[in-house]
Amino acid sequence: MDQALLTRRGAPGARNEDSTSTSSSPPIDSAGSDVLLVFGGTGFVGSSVLTAALEQHAAKTTATTSKKLELLVITRTGKAPKWYDKDPSLSRAIHDGQLHFLAGDMRQSSSPDTVARAIVPWTSNAANHFLGVVSCIGCITLWNNDNMVVTNGRANIHAYQICYSLPQHSTTANSSKPKFCVISRDRTNWSQALYANLNMRSFPGYYEGKRVMDDFLAEQHDTRGYAVALQAGCVSGVRHTVPELQGSTLPFWIPLNVCCPYECPLWCCFKVINVEDLGNAVVRFILSKQPSPEIWIKNDDIKSFFQTES
Repeated sequence: MDQALLTRRGAPGARNEDSTSTSSSPPIDSAGSDVLLVFGGTGFVGSSVLTAALEQHAAKTTATTSKKLELLVITRTGKAPKWYDKDPSLSRAIHDGQLHFLAGDMRQSSSPDTVARAIVPWTSNAANHFLGVVSCIGCITLWNNDNMVVTNGRANIHAYQICYSLPQHSTTANSSKPKFCVISRDRTNWSQALYANLNMRSFPGYYEGKRVMDDFLAEQHDTRGYAVALQAGCVSGVRHTVPELQGSTLPFWIPLNVCCPYECPLWCCFKVINVEDLGNAVVRFILSKQPSPEIWIKNDDIKSFFQTES
């Protein structure tokens, strides 16, 4: 069961027959790498986080800070979406050995142990510095309420547990406690009637799972400031589709991109954030040496989150 849950596929820069490029154990690098784990990293938000991480880390790299960034992406399939081949940044990262894909079902109680075994090639290198974990795990399955509770709640708790079991090998002055960031949900301006009658009756497990994770974070006093939840509203932007469809992208939630949702009465019940703003905020927090003063970051505060860090 463990091996079925988590297997490593392919070789660095190699082509898998039924997926795009995936990668396996990296060669030992005496200089070490900055390593970031991203759960659910091939989805709408997760892909934005990967792109932002590659861009921001490259901008911070100097002649005296030359560690390269390695992104370990854990998904249920362990495969890169086919459209990654058409994205210059992500396809180059795969080719350069910066982007590695591992398969793992985070809903399983054994997932922390199986992930720990899968990342041994990185944890065994004492020169590596683990930045932390980003969890973009979440789903709405109208046909299975229990699955929504587990996926949006327990799976994210497992991601947190993995984050704070990572070795802290780095002894540099710049090292700090690993950061953990999970994408949650902002409901601050939803009317009680709409929330209770529409959403809680339509997919209650989604919100119950998010609440389970939020409550869990509130109890983690040892990691306060280093573990946060970005409570996004409706995420707008461009969602990629399968390459077989004409055109590589389709807009996600078109009305929110056309009108002014904060001013239009039609959208008065929704908070909105662009997917690139969300991804950039996640990475700014992860790469910063400073803790966050807040555990929960509301939708309207995400765009400026850690933007003015000194």
